[in-house]
Amino acid sequence: MNLEQELLVITNRFKADSTKTGKEALLREYVNNENFKQYLKYILDPMYTFGLQDKKIKKFLGTHVGKGRGHINIFGIFEHLAENPTGTDHTANIVARFIDSFEDDDITTFLLESFTKKMKLGITAKTVNKVYGKGFLTNFEIMLAKKYEDESHKVKGEFYLTEKYDGQRCVIIKNGDGIKAFSRQGERILGLVDIEKSIANLPYGVYDGELLINNHEKLKDREVLQQTLKITRKDGEKHGVDFYIFDFLTLAEFENGVSDFSYYMRRKKLEGFEFGSNLVLAPILYKGSDHSVIPALLKDMEDKGREGLMLNTYEGKYECKRTHNILKLKTMQTADLKVIGFEKGKPLGKYENTLGTLIVDYKGYPLGVSGFTDEMRTAIWGNQDFYMGKIAEISYFRESKNEQGGLSVSFPQFKGWRFDKDEPSYY
Repeated sequence: MNLEQELLVITNRFKADSTKTGKEALLREYVNNENFKQYLKYILDPMYTFGLQDKKIKKFLGTHVGKGRGHINIFGIFEHLAENPTGTDHTANIVARFIDSFEDDDITTFLLESFTKKMKLGITAKTVNKVYGKGFLTNFEIMLAKKYEDESHKVKGEFYLTEKYDGQRCVIIKNGDGIKAFSRQGERILGLVDIEKSIANLPYGVYDGELLINNHEKLKDREVLQQTLKITRKDGEKHGVDFYIFDFLTLAEFENGVSDFSYYMRRKKLEGFEFGSNLVLAPILYKGSDHSVIPALLKDMEDKGREGLMLNTYEGKYECKRTHNILKLKTMQTADLKVIGFEKGKPLGKYENTLGTLIVDYKGYPLGVSGFTDEMRTAIWGNQDFYMGKIAEISYFRESKNEQGGLSVSFPQFKGWRFDKDEPSYY
């Protein structure tokens, strides 16, 4: 049995067992299998980025039969991809040649899932580290905010208010291995050459912030995210975006999942750095303990077409989880929901031959959403296969009940697409 067949057998065992205890037992069974443990690092550790999608690889599959394997085994391909995570046709062709050297369809599927990091074993870095030891895999988690209206009673003493930006969340890690940028899901963001050049002049550490298109102040809130993602999702070098930094912690603190210092001390450290071009320290809009200033500041954000405010508690630690140490403030609620269907407009109405209502899933209940331009309706109706399963950001006033007694929301309106996400979230 060669290496690829061995790993296929093991991964199939994980897929066949749906229980957490069963998967942990399998991890313990393979604790001395160095091949499998190395494989887990390649497919689960976010520090390994390959930059390939199966669509691009499939473009070259079947064109290398009888031409030899190229790399000796799967690990050779993994290392090549890690060193060249650009997702180019040249790289995809190398991968396709390796896959073409196998005649087994199961091996082909296994390799495609592995090289595109789409292998689903039902285990997380946290579970793996529980068995194989802390730090075996990088457990990429960042601090996420809770809602002010739910947690305001926990805010004691002074706090800081900053703008809630509507760009792409980004964490940049600078260490002895260089500078790497990641999305909130732990996926690499490649090509931020201007930002990385400025980060190179700053101390080692983890910089948490938001990517925003240059001169984002001139755009409406929803346009900021859309125009930012146009740049950050394209291949190659990415210019025209700034990195708004709102937090900093050391590498050790990030690995431990909690900072040693309060927000006050972390902010003070940030204010001592000299930021170069394309780096901006998020301005403080208010510092104090008076909660009555919040409505006016929030109204000002709304008048400017901005999303809202963020509140950091003075003594709050950076915690790599959702925490009340940082709170978000909006007048309207938002949720990122998965598209599950499309409905035509009413007969004889303006939209009888195009999209009338977009159907999304809200906590297990179908929810009809409006708020589209005529151009958007035509584009969605004519490309339903593309939009099915995508994530749409929906604004609403409050959660309510539908006519059947199920969950719903009041005044749901479409805000935009979240192509940077593939899972729903409720704020």
